[in-house]
Amino acid sequence: MSTTTGAGFETTAAAIRIAAFHIYSDPRILRRLRVELAAAPDHDWKTLEQLPYLTATIMEAMRLATAIAARSARVAQDKDLNEQEDPEPKRFNPDRFMDPDPWQLGDETFVPFGKGKRDCVGTHLAWAEIYLLLGNLVQRFEFEFPTTAAEDFYVTMDNFALGTPSTGVVPALVTQVTI
Repeated sequence: MSTTTGAGFETTAAAIRIAAFHIYSDPRILRRLRVELAAAPDHDWKTLEQLPYLTATIMEAMRLATAIAARSARVAQDKDLNEQEDPEPKRFNPDRFMDPDPWQLGDETFVPFGKGKRDCVGTHLAWAEIYLLLGNLVQRFEFEFPTTAAEDFYVTMDNFALGTPSTGVVPALVTQVTI
């Protein structure tokens, strides 16, 4: 039961934590997201998931926020997955997923919710939560992370659920954006 409930909230929370940290730590990413969100006609889930930079930012956060360390029996057949594929794998870079169809771009190599018979039953709920929460946070709040570094999100322990130096706690100073 703890695996089910942990997967139901901790995986989504981990993606939101790492996204918020990197968005607010890079003024260029924050500015670009705010411009894209300001131009959106609405901020419902269906509208937000059509925003290319928000989608790329979420996909990059999910790439870095490894949720569960369950080993997959599949291997990449024709690829040597190393730093030659990506010279800066630990760098937060939403532009990795900027493509006319980011879903196609990551279809074979980006499967944060699993694939096939063992995919996550909460995939659509998780996407909705992440889009709605990040879309609203970016528009309405400023965050500062005075004691947090990117290294606080690196995996240091693998006991099915992953452990990080921050242990899921990311102290932040939050202020509301005045419009």
